[in-house]
Amino acid sequence: KYEVVYAVGWSTLQTDTAYPEKTILQCYDNMGDYFYVNTLSKNTTPNGKSGSPVVDENGYLVGIVSGAEGKLGVIGSVAYLLNQLDQHSISYDKHP
Repeated sequence: KYEVVYAVGWSTLQTDTAYPEKTILQCYDNMGDYFYVNTLSKNTTPNGKSGSPVVDENGYLVGIVSGAEGKLGVIGSVAYLLNQLDQHSISYDKHP
């Protein structure tokens, strides 16, 4: 069984900007620092959500929407995010 995660953010094509859109995603394949995902949500607007947080069922940050390849979405893992923060000397609390 593949894990279900949630992306929350505004699409560039979203007409109702009062609230962010929640997109339900199911992890399809683990590519190390990236995950391929299938979109389970109906009537969602996926375009323009790059950079949106991806959380698990407990509300923990597990990744960032990175884009798409073909029909699959791509999310960068938290390890990828931490690597980018380190690479650009951006400080963060490593042990909350």
